Amino acid sequence: VLFRFSGILPPEGLVFNAQADGRIDLSWDVVSNADSYAVWTGSSSSNLSERYNQITTTHYLITPPNANLLYLAVKSVKSTNLTTGQTQVVKSDLSTIYSVKPLLPSTPVIAGIDILADGLRVNWSLVDGALDYRLYGGLDNPPYQETDYIVTTNPYAVVNTNYATTNYFELVARNYAGFSDYSAVASAGSTAGAAAESPLPPSRSEEH
Repeated sequence: VLFRFSGILPPEGLVFNAQADGRIDLSWDVVSNADSYAVWTGSSSSNLSERYNQITTTHYLITPPNANLLYLAVKSVKSTNLTTGQTQVVKSDLSTIYSVKPLLPSTPVIAGIDILADGLRVNWSLVDGALDYRLYGGLDNPPYQETDYIVTTNPYAVVNTNYATTNYFELVARNYAGFSDYSAVASAGSTAGAAAESPLPPSRSEEH
């Protein structure tokens, strides 16, 4: 494969939008003599690398590594099969570099807790773009001190527990960019509970 870095223009008209699911929707104008494109991303404008290539459309959904500011640009690519049997790949310069901050999920809300014969059913409101939810529960308040949690895509979870004593619950939502803030703490004991004022939330640097 022979590489050249001239003779083809970089894409123009880049349009990007942060999606609710944490991904970045990126599109650009067609370059007439390009047969594919490569998307470059990085943590700064001087630290870009090729992340996605052989893109044959003018649209791509970028999955960010985290919720930090993401820098992005696009290169045009043209491949030609030579009579020697080699392939000549011509790449443009980078397009204009832009930056965008991915969206984290909104904070979920625990709507209520139902008492069942086999435990407690914790119900919450759906969060737009969430991939799943992680529920923390225990006898301590706040319950994030507990290590047990339930991962689910449903807007509820049944926790098999002894509800003769008060149980506390806290919830986070996750999308491609990371985790939401913690919900307000909700509690339930011998009667159904409702969401209550949360104590100081844990640091966002803590692992979920």
